[in-house]
Amino acid sequence: MVHIYMVTRGDRNRVREFIEHLHSQYFDYRVSPHSEIPPLKMQLAVRPIQLWEIACPKESLNEVLATIGGSEFDPKDNRWACKLMGHLMKLRRVLGLKPIPKIPANTPRRICISDRVDKKLLGIKDDKEGTTELI
Repeated sequence: MVHIYMVTRGDRNRVREFIEHLHSQYFDYRVSPHSEIPPLKMQLAVRPIQLWEIACPKESLNEVLATIGGSEFDPKDNRWACKLMGHLMKLRRVLGLKPIPKIPANTPRRICISDRVDKKLLGIKDDKEGTTELI
């Protein structure tokens, strides 16, 4: 197997459509170069690694964090995705982010289906005084 990394930018629907078209492609795959078995058809595995900014009212921060779920990055985790997160954590400084606050245990959360989605939280940032960066 070979892994290709790319970055996309564009209208969300166009990007989604492009990824769906990629995901619908099948290619010949040999289990082993010495196998006598004819090649199998293998679907492209298209897996996103995305950075999101979520804007919400400051008063709703705990509820939004509880709804998102997820966890902060653990620098001791040695898996490749966590090593990548280690580099992404440098973005915390570049973007001027503060650590994720602890959420009280009794914080309500909304229904948001997110099974099979790993969520690592980088940090938070307030709007600059006198401005609104929600747009």
